[in-house]
Amino acid sequence: MKIYLASSNQHKLTRLQKLFKKIDPAIEIELVPEYIDVEETGQDGIENSLLKVLPYKGKYKYPVLASDTAAFFASENFDPTHVRRITLAGHDESKLTQEEIAHKMLDYYIELANKYSGQKDFYYTDYWTALFPNGTTKQINYRRHYTLTNKITKPLDIYMPMRNLYISPLTGKSPILHSEEEYYIEFKPQINAMKKLITNIE
Repeated sequence: MKIYLASSNQHKLTRLQKLFKKIDPAIEIELVPEYIDVEETGQDGIENSLLKVLPYKGKYKYPVLASDTAAFFASENFDPTHVRRITLAGHDESKLTQEEIAHKMLDYYIELANKYSGQKDFYYTDYWTALFPNGTTKQINYRRHYTLTNKITKPLDIYMPMRNLYISPLTGKSPILHSEEEYYIEFKPQINAMKKLITNIE
């Protein structure tokens, strides 16, 4: 069995491949062969994840998965689906290196944590859409809870720099310091949701 991920991001693929070792190791996960960049014009994350799979309708004999993630901070008024874009303050992302983007994100979210005496609880909502070869779709969403801090845990992950700032309440530790067992504990909500999403895939 094979599933395509509608993304060009190798780091997202690596995470999903690791999680599928727990979900169903018999399923092979690959980046979609012909990636199509889609403008995220949906009203929310669930619409955006749907928009990302629609260009592949009728294209492959394998299911295609797409995701969108939003970060929700109580009392903060910004678009939760743009956790990276809001940190760039109008800079052209295409002209920045990945490391420059990472440091801009760190600066923004450290300042946010400082507004709340160094810690601020928040949660991610992950939205997923599965497009099946017969043209039907199935969607799920779930939450992952964290505490944002103003302290950077190293080594820096320039592709997911927020992970260097927050703590998982499920383990009491920074994800950067997680053992393999703790990693799967942190992502238990995604593992459980994915099992439901791929039920009866053939």
